[in-house]
Amino acid sequence: MSELDESIPQQHLLPKSEGQSKRIGSIHNQLDDKKMQYIIGMRKALCKENICFDDGSLNLKYFNVKKGHYWSKKENDLLIAGVIRHGATAFKEIKKDCLADWTETEIRLRICKLLRFYDLKAYDGHKFHTAEQIAAEAKKNREEAQGLDQEQLQQMKGRCQKPSDAAKIVRPKDPKLVGGIHFNPPPLSTVNKEHEGQSGINVFSNFFNKGEKKVNDANQ
Repeated sequence: MSELDESIPQQHLLPKSEGQSKRIGSIHNQLDDKKMQYIIGMRKALCKENICFDDGSLNLKYFNVKKGHYWSKKENDLLIAGVIRHGATAFKEIKKDCLADWTETEIRLRICKLLRFYDLKAYDGHKFHTAEQIAAEAKKNREEAQGLDQEQLQQMKGRCQKPSDAAKIVRPKDPKLVGGIHFNPPPLSTVNKEHEGQSGINVFSNFFNKGEKKVNDANQ
């Protein structure tokens, strides 16, 4: 077989057959089309949900996370249902009703990704009614962040005296689109106000002590 058969998914992950430019794996483990189709068929028949796709190709993301931590479409649909039912900041309620195996912090981060927005306090009291509304909001947030980045880029380039210096500027100094999310953390003054009168060490100690207290209360 001199050319790849497009009907067989992920052939680059399989040992190469006789006649191809490179050989991967043992010389005694050459796979012809029949063997490869057998492998694909066994994957479809034996793999659990999310391990491989309908065409028999492996879902590599499944193997890149800890066992039990793969976020599939099922979890995403449950998250959307939870946001519609309880709101985008009701992490405790969403965990209880929809995603019991996930922590509130993990749920919060997933909602950030779902809405493409970092500071979820902006959604306190906001009600979503459909998945389409959530998708439209996410698109708006992403486009807004992109617009802010482009505006910042133009301002930075406009301050350059030489065109050659402006050409070197390819990304904003303070990007708002980070990992596909509108990154808008609360001002430091707001964070400091929550811990007014505490030293830096006490702030962090207080934060972790609260976390430990929650764990201890849950175990009692």
